[in-house]
Amino acid sequence: MVVVSSDLFAIIEDDLALVEEELRRIVENASGLVPVVYRHTLDAGGKRIRPALVLLTAKALGCSNSRLPRLAAATEMVHLASLIHDDVVDGADRRRGRAAANAAWGTRVSVLVGDSLVARIYAELSRYGELETLTALSTAVERMCKAELRHMQVQMVGETLSEAGYYDVVRGKTGSLMAACCEIGARVAEATSMEREALICYGLGVGTTFQITDDLLDMVGDPEKLGKPVGNDLVTGKFALPIIYALHESKNGVRELLTELLQSGEISPSVLRDIVAVVDDLGGVDYTRNAAARFADEARTHLDVLPDSPCKDTLNALPDYVLQRVA
Repeated sequence: MVVVSSDLFAIIEDDLALVEEELRRIVENASGLVPVVYRHTLDAGGKRIRPALVLLTAKALGCSNSRLPRLAAATEMVHLASLIHDDVVDGADRRRGRAAANAAWGTRVSVLVGDSLVARIYAELSRYGELETLTALSTAVERMCKAELRHMQVQMVGETLSEAGYYDVVRGKTGSLMAACCEIGARVAEATSMEREALICYGLGVGTTFQITDDLLDMVGDPEKLGKPVGNDLVTGKFALPIIYALHESKNGVRELLTELLQSGEISPSVLRDIVAVVDDLGGVDYTRNAAARFADEARTHLDVLPDSPCKDTLNALPDYVLQRVA
C-alpha cells in the first residue's frame, strides 16, 4: 500500500467548493429546525468522498458538465441524512467530534429532519428533470435500508452474521451509495454501458472497503481522531468482521470467553480492550485488514475502462486512502 497525500482531491478542489455552495443553498429557504440540524451536521465536515466520486468519474471520462456540482451535492445530502438516521438507530451521542443530532435535539426531530432532507433533494432533482440521478439515489437508499434491516433481523433472533452475510450488508450499507455516485458521474459523461457497469463495480468495491475499515476502527480506532466513541457496534450487537472471524476461529474455551465478554452488558473501555486482545490473538484484526485490502485491489481493476488521466490516478489512489485509516 502506498502512502496517499491528505490533499487527494486537490485536482477537483474548485469543483468541491461549488459542491459546498450547493449544499448550503439547498436548505437556504427551509424554515424551523431543518436548516439548523442540517447545518450542524454539515459543519462537522467530512471527507466528501461521495461527491468526489461523481466529479472524478465524470471528469475521467472527459466531462465537465455544469450540472455536476448540483448532482454531487445531492449524493452528499443523502449521505448526511443517512448519518442522522444512523445515529438515531445506534443511539450514538457523538459524530465527528461534536454532539450527534439526536443527542442535541432528540430522536423525533432527528428522524423528521433526515426524512425532510431526503424529500427535499428528491424534489430538487425532480424539478431539474434529473430522473437518472433520482433513480440511482432512490435505488441506493432502498438498498441501504434493506442492509440495515437485515443486520437488525439477525440481531433480533440472536444470531451472528456469516462472513458472506456481513459482506452483503456492507455492500448495501455503504457500497450501494458510492456505486450510485459513480453511476451518476458516468451517466452525465454519457459513458458506454460497459464503462458504466465497470465504474459501478469500482464504487461498490470502494464503499465495501470503506465500511470494513470503519467497522474495524470501531474496535481499534482512536476516539479523539475519529470524533466519536469506539465500541458502539459491540454495544448495539452489530458484530462486524473481526468478531465474526474470531468467533469462527476460537476453540478450547476461547469462544465462550469472547461470547461472555460480548454479552457483558455495557462495553466499558476495559472490556473493549479485553475483547480486542482476544480478537487480535485469534487473527481477527489482521484478517479484517487483509479483507479490506482485497476489496480495494478488486475495485482498482475496474478502472481499466478509463483512459489515463490525473482523475483516473486519483480514483486509483482512493482505495489506499481508505486503507490508510487502519494501517
